[in-house]
Order: sequence, then structure tokens, then C-alpha cells
Amino acid sequence: MIKIKNFLSYYYHLYPLEIIKGSKYYKFCIDDKIYLLYLVSGVQNEINEQILLNKNLEVYNFPSKIVINDFGKEYSLIDGKWYVLVLYNVINRRIYISDLVKIGNNYLKQYINYRNLDKSDWYVLWCKKIDYFEYQKGYIRNKYPLLYNSLDYFIGYAETAISYLNEINKNIKKSFLDNLTICHKRLHINCELLDFYNPFSLVLDYKARDISEYLKNLFFYGYYDEQVKKILLICNSSYQRHLVMARLMFPSFYFDCYENIINGIVSESEILQILDKIKDYEDFLFYLYNLLKETDFLIQIDFLEKTNFH
Repeated sequence: MIKIKNFLSYYYHLYPLEIIKGSKYYKFCIDDKIYLLYLVSGVQNEINEQILLNKNLEVYNFPSKIVINDFGKEYSLIDGKWYVLVLYNVINRRIYISDLVKIGNNYLKQYINYRNLDKSDWYVLWCKKIDYFEYQKGYIRNKYPLLYNSLDYFIGYAETAISYLNEINKNIKKSFLDNLTICHKRLHINCELLDFYNPFSLVLDYKARDISEYLKNLFFYGYYDEQVKKILLICNSSYQRHLVMARLMFPSFYFDCYENIINGIVSESEILQILDKIKDYEDFLFYLYNLLKETDFLIQIDFLEKTNFH
């Protein structure tokens, strides 16, 4: 860690006693303040917008702040790689439902500078994803039989979600409550505040994005009725409630696992955890659909209208 300590001294005049190395970051504390030095990689335009977003969130007292180095730059070059230092003003813990509410109230008035972070056009994004998976069918047929044999089922769910999204946009009007807000690329119920407020995990979208992904996690990691009801209360507009239902039908958990398998991050057997719960997830959708119907009008989903689901 001597090299990193030297770089921190050179770029920031910081002198931590102990540094913890993660897969893509270095973590240390000084005067009870938590710092994470992130290795930044990915789409450069998106990273630049995340840095700009973090700067503009200072007026909201956002709990993470990118530290400018002694040369007036956000980026620091270390061994040929770019790093960004982030200071956190939080006591780290696992996230609560109240954190979803708090971050969901951070509305932004100007979107022109965040074109790459804006993930709100679900129709285009979902259609592209389905086209990608359809294109890969020939490639996975022999190499990944579990994926090949299950893919059409989940593409079917995704197409249902897209059709429902079209119905929403045709029939449900947006209100002032339906502005874009701070969301996450992916949200996990075991997420900690350091991950939750990580500037490089943030995107702009409807609050329904985080809510629905959190609900999916509750299903796979064990959920309780009262938790589900509390989360659904965050959806304070008809448009948001409909978006939650659409996103719940879009099987991002399957597609994420699929991509991790294709990219060699996990073995194909990982998909069995999802395949074993297909019927249970259908029941979960049925349960959520009826909870949402209790709140107000909900566009009908034919396959969830059965009185006895199984």
C-alpha cells in the first residue's frame, strides 16, 4: 500500500494510516471521515455526467462528494489508470426503506446535461435488450443449454412488460410527482450506504426503477408483507404505480444473470436459482398486482386476473 499512500500524499495531501483494498477501490478513514478511491472505467461520457451530477447535488447536501485533487482535477492518474476520490458523510450501514424515500425526493430541474445518465426510455432500452438476446440464440444453443431452454420464457415476460408500458404511456397521464430523480443502475436490499451513495452507481430515472428492483430483491432474499406495503406507499402517483408493475414483469434478474454467465463471471448453474423460483415469482407478481389494484385503477393484465393463480 506504500505506492497508494504516496499517490494520496501527492494528489490530495492525505495521510491515512490504514488502507483497505477492494476489487475496484481503496478505502480509508481520516478523522472519522470515510474516503473511497475508485478506479473509474466504462463509458466516459456517462462517467463525466456522474461527476457533474455529484457536483450539482451539493445543494441538496448529498452524502457523497467527489474530492478535487491538488491540481484542480476530479481525475487522478495512478499507474496509468484513472481514479476518483469520494468523501462520504455517512455512518455506514445497510440501507432502509426510508433511504429509498429520501433519495427519491432529490428531484432535478435540468436534464440537458445528463443525456447519458437518463435511463427513463424503458421502451427503447428493453427492445434493444430483447433484440440482443434473440441475436445470441444461435451462439448459446450448445454452449449454454440451460440459458437456451429458458430464454424464450423470459423474453415472453419482457415482451408483456413492453406491451404494458405502451398501455401506460397511452392511458396514464404524468403529474408533477413524476419527474426524473436519482436512481441506481441496480439496487440490492443488502446494499450499504457507501454503495447507495456511490456517484458511479447513479443514473436518472423514475423512482419506480429503484422501488421495483428492491421489490424483486425482497422476493429472492425473503420478503415480508409489511415491507412490501411500505415500499409501495412510496409510489405516490398512478403513473409510478403502473411503472412499478411494468418493471416487475421485466425479468432483469434473469437477464443480469444471463449476461454474467456469458461474460464468464459466474457458471451457468447460477441460473438454476432463478429457474427454480419461476412459479413462486408468478405468485409474487399476482400478489403485488392485487395490492396495487387496491390503491387505484390499474390497467388490467389478463394473465394476472385469475382468481386462483395456482
